[in-house]
Amino acid sequence: MLTGTAMIDLHRLSSLSLLPLAVTMPIAASAEPAEVSGVMDTITVIAERREGELNRVPASVTVIGEETLRRQQAESLADVLARVPSVELNGGPRTTAMQPSIRGLGGERIVIRTDGVRQNFSSGHRGRFFSDTGQLGGVEILRGSASALYGSGALGGVLAFRSLDVDNLLTADQRSGARLIAGYGSNNDARYGTLVAAHRFSDRVDLLGGVTRRKTDDLEDGDGEIIPFSADDVSSLTAKLGWQPGVDHRFQLNYQRYRNEHKIPSAANTASISNIVDRDTRQDMLSLQYGYQHAEREWLNVAATAYYNEVDLTERLIGGERIDDTQLTTIGLELSQLHNVTLSEALVLNLTLGGELYRDRQEGRRNGMLREQFPKASQRVTGFYSRAEFNWNGRVALIPALRYDGVRQTNPDLPNRSESEFSPQLTLALYPSERWMLYGTWAEAFRAPSLTELYVRGQHFPGNNFVPNPDLQPETAENKEVGMGYTRRALIQDGDALRVRFAGFRNDYDDFIQSRVSMFPPPGTTTRDNVEKARIEGLELEAQYEAEHWFAALAASRLRGDDRNDVEPLSGIPADKFALSLGYRFSALKVDAGWQGFWVASQRRLREGAPGASGYSVHSLFAAWAPKTGPLAGARVDFRIENLFDETYRNVLDNLNSPGRTMRLSLSYDFGT
Repeated sequence: MLTGTAMIDLHRLSSLSLLPLAVTMPIAASAEPAEVSGVMDTITVIAERREGELNRVPASVTVIGEETLRRQQAESLADVLARVPSVELNGGPRTTAMQPSIRGLGGERIVIRTDGVRQNFSSGHRGRFFSDTGQLGGVEILRGSASALYGSGALGGVLAFRSLDVDNLLTADQRSGARLIAGYGSNNDARYGTLVAAHRFSDRVDLLGGVTRRKTDDLEDGDGEIIPFSADDVSSLTAKLGWQPGVDHRFQLNYQRYRNEHKIPSAANTASISNIVDRDTRQDMLSLQYGYQHAEREWLNVAATAYYNEVDLTERLIGGERIDDTQLTTIGLELSQLHNVTLSEALVLNLTLGGELYRDRQEGRRNGMLREQFPKASQRVTGFYSRAEFNWNGRVALIPALRYDGVRQTNPDLPNRSESEFSPQLTLALYPSERWMLYGTWAEAFRAPSLTELYVRGQHFPGNNFVPNPDLQPETAENKEVGMGYTRRALIQDGDALRVRFAGFRNDYDDFIQSRVSMFPPPGTTTRDNVEKARIEGLELEAQYEAEHWFAALAASRLRGDDRNDVEPLSGIPADKFALSLGYRFSALKVDAGWQGFWVASQRRLREGAPGASGYSVHSLFAAWAPKTGPLAGARVDFRIENLFDETYRNVLDNLNSPGRTMRLSLSYDFGT
């Protein structure tokens, strides 16, 4: 992105596309004391579809910055999200089987976006996220019902990923630069390399290109047992071209490509080792973003994103002649307009208006013939939203939001379906002082049944067949949330900073969709139906502290879910967890070092007959050497020992053990002119 007076600040314009943000997390601060203020300066876009200081955003949001991602040396989505409250991954540790869960809701009950592009793929035991973590520049997680801004599917929240951008590599006075990374992981003999380069041809044109290659063997658990079919062979490519024809306008063309070739069970998120397939996972994303910000009329800020996203999985059964192809194509367009209007000396209105149109088209084939387990079908979703923030003297904010969605779903063998929903939200936020924030939110959300839930047919497993249910009703939710935030500088000493955020919520669902498996009378059936009422409630806590030498962070969550019809616990609710990080900066050595641990309680609160899960604790050590000045400026060494005590454990949502001890080493070099 360009710098100087002619620059259009696209990330300020476009909450739709989540363009580059300067985000800093406390455990990710660099070795330079000047960056201690990161706790106070974290920026979020996703919660309000506009840029805002996290300390003043009345919502449950976590922002993970680039520095934290580099310190984690993440090989998978689980490495990125493991320590975020109320967030879990199931399907692990197989990377292409992972499906995130927020506040006990997974699958299509959360919206996933990468650089503003919707990630709508969902198919049985397969995953939902097909991007390599090596080129991520930041992640935002919005927890809680968000249909008022993001429409169908945002019952649990939103996950927004941002890939590396020109500003991640180049400072304001640099024209060219690159980052070279080489890494190794001991547990699965992981080898990977990333090269990202950027160049500003002029004050108006910039280009970024990046490539990552990652190859791993099977993982081992804490007992030294092989976790079968967990190896990967990944390649990814990113290209971005930016053009600013004038002071007010900017265009950016983005392309991302992901490939993973590996052997994996067709039911990849289970413990099954039958029906092993050679899977080729392919994703191609193309998007064009436009931003307009009038140089004098600050209220005239327009952003648009058009995109194409294709996910295609080809699976060849080993030892058989079966070839399955599973494909979803999403085409979308989003527009937003931001207004900042001073209504009086005491009252300011921040208004966001927007619209969204996208179409999903899916098709499954087996040996060239249509496959009923992933039925040929399509849906078109049209949404319009508005969010108004009335702010009195910076002390009181009333924030109503409303979205309308129309959903049309088609299948060649069944009548077309049409649904429409309004999703309102109302938030009251109080700022009694510069340090305190209090808020309360009421919101309604919904999720239209997925195409597979409506139309799936064919064999589920031997002796059991899918039965379609085209009469499924949309899931609806009513969420009530209260929260507080506290931020303070100079808490213990000059230059330090503390941020604390707490939230409590209760989410009530009507027509909750669950899968019902029956074995009698034979042959058995699997179908989806609507549970009349369900409830999930919980508590979340996050805190970060930074000083010149010390930094720390903690996160905790407690969730409870119930089927209110048969007074049984809901399935898929994560256990209580607590995470803590402590670190110290050795300024003279330009080294940060620390320890991270998280504890997960036993989960015995399950439906009758479901297996429980034992509690566990996992500890890690990390160190990073990154001089900012001198002849070695730009060099960086990251070392990490994950699962220090080689614990054998598994997430309550997983059918496989998690990885045992692994040592990770990453060498990188940034250079620019």
